[in-house]
Amino acid sequence: MNPIRRHNVLPDDDHPGRGTARSEGLCWQAFTYPFNMTGQPAASVPCGLASDGLPVGLQIVGRWRADSTVLAASRAFEEARPWRHLIPSIAD
Repeated sequence: MNPIRRHNVLPDDDHPGRGTARSEGLCWQAFTYPFNMTGQPAASVPCGLASDGLPVGLQIVGRWRADSTVLAASRAFEEARPWRHLIPSIAD
């Protein structure tokens, strides 16, 4: 399990290498890239909202071909820590 740190999704304008296809693609894949390369199953499960209203998640990663284990762990976490009541309303 890996905690997913909350931060602004889009990089700042002064991000090194901003605007290049390589930098744009890799910044979005920071937590998923290693597991995509190794073929390990992974899931991001909502944990709640931070004090500023941004979502916080937990990434669960399993052994190669252990998809059912990752799904079971994700379901168990969601049952233990319900989050649906935390969904914010959409602003006008």
